Parts: sequence; C-alpha cells; structure tokens
Amino acid sequence: SSILKGVSPAERNDLMNRILGLGQVAPQVIEALEISLHEELFDNDRRSSDKHITMAGILNNMDKDASAEVLQYLASIKPKDAEAIRKMLFKFEDLVRLSAKAMTVLMDGIPVERTVLALQGTDAELQGKVLSALSPRARRMAEAELQSPANVAARDIAEARRVIVDSVLRLSAEGTIEVPTQAAA
Repeated sequence: SSILKGVSPAERNDLMNRILGLGQVAPQVIEALEISLHEELFDNDRRSSDKHITMAGILNNMDKDASAEVLQYLASIKPKDAEAIRKMLFKFEDLVRLSAKAMTVLMDGIPVERTVLALQGTDAELQGKVLSALSPRARRMAEAELQSPANVAARDIAEARRVIVDSVLRLSAEGTIEVPTQAAA
C-alpha cells in the first residue's frame, strides 16, 4: 500500500488489476519480492491463495480516497471481483459493527496491551464495544491503562489497529466470525 501511494493513479489502477489477475505464485518468488520490495507488502497475504483477501488487505491499508478510486476502476472492468473485494473491506472503526460473539472471538486472540494501544484516541462507543468483549480482569487492566494515556507514537497505534483488522479479515476468511456485509467506505 505504501508503494502504491507513490504511483500515479493510472499506474496504480493498472497494477491493482494485474495483481487481481495473478494466479498462484510460488513461495520462493514471494520471498524474493518481500526481500527486495518491502516486508510489509506480502506479510500475511503470502499464506493466502485468495486474491480477493489479498486485494482487500492492500485496500484496507490505503487511504480512503485512493481505495475508493481503485474499487471504482476495478468495478468498471471486473464488477464481480470488485464486489467481492468491497465486501471484505474493513477498517478499525468498523469493529462496532461486529456481533458480541464475533468481538469476543476476536479479542481472545489479541493481547490486552495491543488492544489498549489500538484504542488510544478512539471514541467511547468503540472503546465500550471492544472492552465489553474482554474478560473482567483484562477489561479492568485496559480501562486503567486508558485512564492514564501514555505518549504513544501514531505509527504504533496504527500498527496495533492494522493487526486487529488483519485478525478480523483472517477470522472472517476462515469462517470463524462473520463480518456484516455493509461495506466500509
């Protein structure tokens, strides 16, 4: 996503279309690309053969306007693929849309420290939804940490949120949780 930000919109759209058209890529090729381009580009996606999940992960890490532009372009040339990708888009703020059961499953796999970090600067509704899915002990710890916010770098908060969103997408792809179909814009 970071690399695509520096590419012109026409080239970015063409690259996204080409990525969507890729078949199964050999693990050795992916490892070589990781080393030469950027470790983050295929971090979780190399374990998945689903091109829609890969594309949704890329778009989730792009800014809202660029993501919308890419989706619009893909919809004009590959409407079915674009719709499948649109259903998989999920932003951190969309956690409020998850069911209580899905939120509990999600939070069981997220360390409390990462949860607290991700909740820095969020509104009360989102904090309440996330905290309600924690065990009573973990919730008390998280609430105490949030009461005395630390001076945390914005990139650390963004990384914690990205990890949680990646977990939602992974659990959804596995069929462990269901993400409401209303697409996040």
